[in-house]
Amino acid sequence: MITFESANWVEQKIGQDEFLILDPRSSMQYLKGHIKGAISFPVKKLFDSNGKLLEVNQLEQVLGSVGLDNNTVPVLYDRYDGQSASILSWVMEYVGCNDLRIMDSFFEGWDSETRETFYRPVAPVERKFVANIKAHIRVSMKDVVDDTESKLIDFRSYEEFAGNPELDSKPGHIPGAQNIEWNKLAGIDGQFLVSDEELVNIFNQVGLDKKDEIIAYCRSGRRASLGFVALNKLGYKVKLYDGSFLEWSTNDQPVDDTLA
Repeated sequence: MITFESANWVEQKIGQDEFLILDPRSSMQYLKGHIKGAISFPVKKLFDSNGKLLEVNQLEQVLGSVGLDNNTVPVLYDRYDGQSASILSWVMEYVGCNDLRIMDSFFEGWDSETRETFYRPVAPVERKFVANIKAHIRVSMKDVVDDTESKLIDFRSYEEFAGNPELDSKPGHIPGAQNIEWNKLAGIDGQFLVSDEELVNIFNQVGLDKKDEIIAYCRSGRRASLGFVALNKLGYKVKLYDGSFLEWSTNDQPVDDTLA
């Protein structure tokens, strides 16, 4: 379960053994300043050289290597767009983290509020993490092909969705999908997401209901993971197609370039 927490709450948990603060930004961003005690965990470590999510045993090793075990609560924070923390939170949900916290404001806000910022890297204490896969929050290309009931939401830009040939080798979207541009979900004034009321309005505009089964995708899963987190926060039933349009469009699947 993903829970959003305030910067004050995160500050109070620094140094407590039952919490592990993880920084999913790039190594360079981490070294330019991070929360005290935070472990650097660039999300590229979750994927192979082709951008595909690692196998379960590899994910167990990577998560254990940064100090996560099954009794530790991960606490994530991110930079201004929230994509890194979102994809990491989805992966952690997928492998069975039952209690997961995300700071509800970005690190830029933490830094500007004159809270303590540190620059030296923190060495993780390796632990053992055992996965308990939640298969229901991840779908494959075959699942998307076979599923005629779920609602598909494309979280790419409108240009990509509409089919600008300069942006994709095979422009358009998965047939039946509707478009929500991911950046409409990202918060303003340093907040991770826009308000719950604004999120509901955005989801209502494309006819989403909490009874619906929803499949989120984008080009490669990062932007759609922000959609997953936002929908999850409000109690919608959502899955992520992490192969997304890149996999779909390079495997001779049908593509629609017409707009409703």
